[in-house]
Amino acid sequence: MGNPPLTHLNLATAHQAAGRVEQAIPLFEQTVADRKRVQGSHHPYALANRLDLALAYWSTRDADRAIPLLKQVLADSRLMLGVKHPVTRAAIKAFKRVRAAGRPGSS
Repeated sequence: MGNPPLTHLNLATAHQAAGRVEQAIPLFEQTVADRKRVQGSHHPYALANRLDLALAYWSTRDADRAIPLLKQVLADSRLMLGVKHPVTRAAIKAFKRVRAAGRPGSS
């Protein structure tokens, strides 16, 4: 039967790498839903996939969805994984980049 979260993630990543982020977002959203259903929302892979989704939103200038999701991923990963975990460190780095960039269209 395969691994639906991994299949959706691979397709999303391929679309994103090809510059088709708009097509990648529904696949990232499906990956997040699948991970939550199968592994729970606080599993390291689920947190990493939520981070991927937040960054995809950000790359399409959708700050209204990106920022709250990124903040939630950061809080959840700190709580569940600790500050030294690679997912938490990636979330911290992403949050710093987003904060430094400011809201899209606010200049």
